[in-house]
Amino acid sequence: MGEVNVTCPAAVRNYIGTLCRSVWPNFDHSRLAAAFALFERYISGLDPRYLPLDTPYHDLQHSLDVCLCMTRLLIGHDLHVTANKRLGAGGALFGILCALFHDAGYLRRTDESHVDHGAELTRIHVSRSVRVLDGVLQEIDLAPRFPAALELVHYTGNERASHEIDTADATERTLGHLLGTADLLAQMADRCYLEKIRDRLYPELVIAGLAGRDSSACRSAEELLKATPAFVDTAFSARLDSVFGGSYRWIEGVCNGTNPYLISIHRQMNHLRAAFEAGICPKLRRVPPGSGPAHRFKLESHSIHDGSTIAGIATCA
Repeated sequence: MGEVNVTCPAAVRNYIGTLCRSVWPNFDHSRLAAAFALFERYISGLDPRYLPLDTPYHDLQHSLDVCLCMTRLLIGHDLHVTANKRLGAGGALFGILCALFHDAGYLRRTDESHVDHGAELTRIHVSRSVRVLDGVLQEIDLAPRFPAALELVHYTGNERASHEIDTADATERTLGHLLGTADLLAQMADRCYLEKIRDRLYPELVIAGLAGRDSSACRSAEELLKATPAFVDTAFSARLDSVFGGSYRWIEGVCNGTNPYLISIHRQMNHLRAAFEAGICPKLRRVPPGSGPAHRFKLESHSIHDGSTIAGIATCA
């Protein structure tokens, strides 16, 4: 299916639009473009309501990665189910917008002077994302079509257990399962996933009060890395294969029968396990793309190291 620069919103938007129109000729690219424009304004701080996004792990690239993965899952789904189960152009657009804004709750509003860093909002960011997305749908005149479906964004977080998410409608539930799948797959398959865990996720967890020297759960970045294979195993057993019904398999329908996301995940976990079994810390040399100076300044103020910037590419053969 080609390559796309997953650090460039315009490139991802155009790529997604091309993919979607090939499957759903009536796909609404104008509303997709309007939503992407709002997304860029919000995360860059150009909108007077929000400060620039400063979370280094849940950053621009992560949202675009999830958005792209969600699109592939949606296409794989609709190409291989019976007509009465297809989500259609409208459902696909809504699912893609949910993916794009699923972590918008990390944005700090300009009136939240008491919040020093977006990572402090980790525990409640999903509920906040729902509110941001609700506003986006109103701005692009889509709100009446999805009055209750915003609940499905909770499939990307831990604020509610799956049985507590109000998605009684089968279409909404399918979209929620695809969205939760896209969120996990995209981040775990990132070619710099391990570096990001060490240099970006751990600092976020420290700021959120979920890790650090005094934490009983995770006291160092190395401990977080050691726990990652178990996290991935649990992600599959407790969510991807069970709650989400193995929805990741829809990727195979658009990637020539293969699943490059799973291949990347397995490769990285094998590398990590082999290193720790040999009693050494894994050598991680890749430099992930950055998201600008804002989050680096904030992390330096917390005395935590962050990486630098290069171009990023996501590939699906």
